[in-house]
Amino acid sequence: MVTQFYFGFYSGFSGQTLYEKYIYQLYNITMTSLPIMWYCMADFEYQKDKPEDGKANSDSFYFMRNPYLYKIGINKECFSLQLMLRWIIYALFHALLIYYFCFQAITGAPQSDGKDSGFWLAGHVVYGACCILANVILVHKFNIIDHIGTFTVALMIFAYFFFLGIQSVSGYFPEVSHIFATTFEIFIVWAGLLLAIGTSSAIEFGYRYWNEIIMSDLNRIHDDSSEGEMQPLVRKDFNSIEDGFVTRNPQTYGRKSIIN
Repeated sequence: MVTQFYFGFYSGFSGQTLYEKYIYQLYNITMTSLPIMWYCMADFEYQKDKPEDGKANSDSFYFMRNPYLYKIGINKECFSLQLMLRWIIYALFHALLIYYFCFQAITGAPQSDGKDSGFWLAGHVVYGACCILANVILVHKFNIIDHIGTFTVALMIFAYFFFLGIQSVSGYFPEVSHIFATTFEIFIVWAGLLLAIGTSSAIEFGYRYWNEIIMSDLNRIHDDSSEGEMQPLVRKDFNSIEDGFVTRNPQTYGRKSIIN
């Protein structure tokens, strides 16, 4: 949606859309749905314990043994107006990257037959970049990288190429008729996609490095300066609680796990 908002400045807010109307309706259900459902239901940040004797008690479950983890909810660290605004700004930035690299840079680019790239060609590259980037950013947020999560992401990205290909060869969608092969044989199309996705991924890696390495080291230095004094339950880089105080376990907190 936001890429079309940026396009409005280019088109004088004429109401012209960037995408063919039917493939536009498939975005949520066929090109971005499965990874977010998998992320919500199966991508656990912490282990899911089961009582060995079949009888549950306060010591049977990870979150009961580590009540400190509930602090993020009490402090509204995951849901707040500030976080919502940050995500909106982040989305506006992603849309600007896609619009510049996949529309402005591609519109008018020469095809293999010498003709200029058309409006619909560039518009559907923008659409594809939105689909791919949404899935790639979600991969960066995964806590567990496993076969099922990877498969759902790959399937959603494939769905974009599949449905655009079907529309291209069917003859029932004049806006995108026979543009599939032409689109993906143009070098600047692939360059635009890689630049938009690569730039966003580099930002994600940098942000994670800052949180997991630099901030963790700063917290460790601060903790070492206390010369072993017991710390109250106020630090995010601790995730194991014993006798009312926290003990360090930086190797597991906030790290991604890879399951082969």
